[in-house]
Amino acid sequence: MNNKIDPHVLIVEDEPTSLHFLSIILKNENLRLFYATNGAEAIETIMENEDIEIVLMDLKMPGIDGFEATRKIKEIRPNLFVIAQTAFAFDSDKEKAFAAGCDEYITKPIKKDLLLKKIRSYRN
Repeated sequence: MNNKIDPHVLIVEDEPTSLHFLSIILKNENLRLFYATNGAEAIETIMENEDIEIVLMDLKMPGIDGFEATRKIKEIRPNLFVIAQTAFAFDSDKEKAFAAGCDEYITKPIKKDLLLKKIRSYRN
């Protein structure tokens, strides 16, 4: 059985090191990767690319944060699968992420196997 996945994924991350890390762990997974470094860019990218199926949304960003960006993205595309990612593992952040419309939640440092499991779960 082939475990490769092929969705179009938008990585929203303002920290260059985290962005690079996510790119590395996803590069051999047959994904088409898109990138945004802030919430406003994420919203614009979603509006311009109907093929994007999954968003990896950093929650803590300057300007439009991941919570607000997710709310706006879900207004545009309610069925888009959003995985919140954050270094802050507070229960309140997790609750806020789900309230904003996130479908999954993962904490940093991100474990590759767990992230891929969450990405695959959107199709099941």
